[in-house]
Amino acid sequence: MKQSLIPGLVMMFFVSGCVVIHSPYTKGENDLIEKGILGEDLEYYKQNYMMSDKNEAFYGSMSIQAGKRITNVYDEKINKIKNGNMPTFEKLYHVKDAVYFHLDKYSEIWSTSISFSCRMMNPQQKVWKPTSETVNDSWLISELRKTPLTFARPAVSGASPNIDFVTALEIAHTEFTRVGVFARLDAAESLIIEDLKEIDRKKYAKTIDLYGVLSQMIALAKYRRGSLETFNANINLLMGDFDRTLALARLEYQSNGS
Repeated sequence: MKQSLIPGLVMMFFVSGCVVIHSPYTKGENDLIEKGILGEDLEYYKQNYMMSDKNEAFYGSMSIQAGKRITNVYDEKINKIKNGNMPTFEKLYHVKDAVYFHLDKYSEIWSTSISFSCRMMNPQQKVWKPTSETVNDSWLISELRKTPLTFARPAVSGASPNIDFVTALEIAHTEFTRVGVFARLDAAESLIIEDLKEIDRKKYAKTIDLYGVLSQMIALAKYRRGSLETFNANINLLMGDFDRTLALARLEYQSNGS
């Protein structure tokens, strides 16, 4: 998995006013059905999000899609660890990749929820409607890049349909839990803990240190703390610590004749 620093995503679009995104898509809910974007989660999504007068639907669809992608990555890494013959430090590396992907997707939702601080409107509908194009985060980034941004004051008539970032993150946590993200995270960590019980802790001290760094990343994935800025900074710091410790763990493994 290619590593990169956690992006600020769309934070660069913060100004004193609000960003209004004019979506070219107007077909709304029908696209979700016709294109099968949410698959087996479609009926759940319709029952829990479609009728909301705020944009929970946006974060619901974004979180469901992100959660399913995260579970796929965890499943891939868990299967690789179970079926492969590899030293413990390599298993830690694979779990780290999955946890990083998990944190990255969560960071994107968090950043998006802050950046979209005012009403998202469609020029025809005047109300944001979820479509097949707005249920994945890659569309969101590409739309921001290609669409001229209009800066305006929030709508003066009625309450803005935008929800605050705390509610958006609560939705993310709910959907991640529902689709099995945290269950996979626990399963991956359990595999590592069982492996650590079998190694000589004196001979492989750096491998133990490597787990120490990974455990801090896992804690971030389970328990949000601080601001988005500190969250991203902590991830980047831990990624650097992991890479440095991984190099030492690999040398340690080689020097012990394993």
